[in-house]
Amino acid sequence: MEEEQSHPWLRPVGLADGFCSPPPLGVRYSLRVIHNFSQGQLDDESGHIFAADPWWRLDTRAERHDALKLHSNYQDWSRRSPLISADASPFSTKDRARKLVTNGRGQVRVSLIDNMVRLRAGLPFFSAIEEMQHYGVDDPYHQNYAFYEHEILYPYVITSEEIVATWKWSSIEAYLETHSIEEWVENRIKAELNRHEQSSLSRWRAQHPVINVSEMAIKNA
Repeated sequence: MEEEQSHPWLRPVGLADGFCSPPPLGVRYSLRVIHNFSQGQLDDESGHIFAADPWWRLDTRAERHDALKLHSNYQDWSRRSPLISADASPFSTKDRARKLVTNGRGQVRVSLIDNMVRLRAGLPFFSAIEEMQHYGVDDPYHQNYAFYEHEILYPYVITSEEIVATWKWSSIEAYLETHSIEEWVENRIKAELNRHEQSSLSRWRAQHPVINVSEMAIKNA
């Protein structure tokens, strides 16, 4: 765990939102596009999204470098990845999903992820660009990391508690025939996210009673 000590991926567990560091790229949610050939699939029984290789250790600099290098090269299927990708931008999600449909990748679905739930749980997730650059992973497409601008990476698993909803892309596409992306975000994504976050935060507060900081300060004075 030497690498984790020098460059932590794990986050403090049980901190209230006001005390947490901001989520990667500063976004409350992300969107995971899943198709028939995705490495990270949604498990219908557990409700989790599992990475293709949950046993790849990521506790050394070399292992993290190799995992990021493999995952960032979409043509490299020499080994399964321990990372799961999601988009921080709905526009990126739209472009990705439409390309997959055009390329005949089977049924395409989109899962909405509540990043604040993951943040409070202390589970790791991070900006693809920031970690690729930190570990010296070059852009395999020589586009100055343009493909990874809105990409967030999740090691090993995205739990069912983090997943707000999963939709068929065909239903989203039908909605977008008469609505804009901005309307989809406001009327569907944010509405679902707010309901999920209220419920999740209520459960979290019940398990983590609020500490009266002023009273503690007086007692310790």
